[in-house]
Amino acid sequence: MQVRYLNGAKLGHVEESFVARLKKGDSFLFAGHQVQLVRFRDMTAWVRRAKKVSTQVPRWMGGRMALSTELAWAVQERLEQAGAGKYEGAEMQALRPMLELQKVLSLVPRRGEMLVETTQSREGHHVFVYPFAGRLVHEGLAALMSHRMGQSQAASFVYAVNDYGFEIVSNAEFEIREVNLRSWLDTADLERDILVSLNTGELAKRQFREIARVAGLTFQGFPGDYKSSKQMQISSSLLYEVFQNYDPDNLLLQQARQEVLDRQLDQRRLRETLETLAQGRIVIKDLKRHHRWGSLYMWSVCGKS
Repeated sequence: MQVRYLNGAKLGHVEESFVARLKKGDSFLFAGHQVQLVRFRDMTAWVRRAKKVSTQVPRWMGGRMALSTELAWAVQERLEQAGAGKYEGAEMQALRPMLELQKVLSLVPRRGEMLVETTQSREGHHVFVYPFAGRLVHEGLAALMSHRMGQSQAASFVYAVNDYGFEIVSNAEFEIREVNLRSWLDTADLERDILVSLNTGELAKRQFREIARVAGLTFQGFPGDYKSSKQMQISSSLLYEVFQNYDPDNLLLQQARQEVLDRQLDQRRLRETLETLAQGRIVIKDLKRHHRWGSLYMWSVCGKS
């Protein structure tokens, strides 16, 4: 998708998979500029300059290959060995100073444990959570937890994810206790809360383009004179809005929403992760102000993105 200012100036291109997750009014860093999303139209994201600073930056699909279940367990096994003082291999030796410091300031989690760290900085109140379940699952978990935290107390949130965990930053302080965490990460009403917490309407509209093409609802053009992706998106968007307004229970719409949950968020593994976390141990570390960078050491080892 193109990214343009409202005056028509072109900033560049970004993948739909990133920009379609944003809601109108969200800010992100693009081409060195802080911009705010105004609207989507005809494969173009129209933006204006943003006053507030955001940590969201575009991602491309080439860097979104999530951890498999087996690799996630292998990472946890290596961290468990590091917690016991065993650093086998050149990579673990290179990470040893940071992991040793992490043990001093906080904890290196073992298998079956979920480490949750809280701290405070000038940006707000931080919560770092390490389920080790992969980027797609963590994106769903971060959105789900932010939504449920917001239901209990009015606040604004920003979250960042990687393959090992996620961070939530809020302008309000929350009481992070095990009972609260388990309620925020419960499987009850999972699908409903995920649909509410993410911009699934825009994501479903993008997914509907392929469904409409396979179903024969959109004409792709004559041989040698095929329609452009922009024309196909406009046609499918019109069909989506008609179905949404006049036939909301249409099976094709339901399929689009389901494919968003399955492909974009890996809903099956998300539910399995929540069930695993419910049976495991949660370790909460409240870092003191002079140790407020402790969580960032673990975050930097994992590679924030």
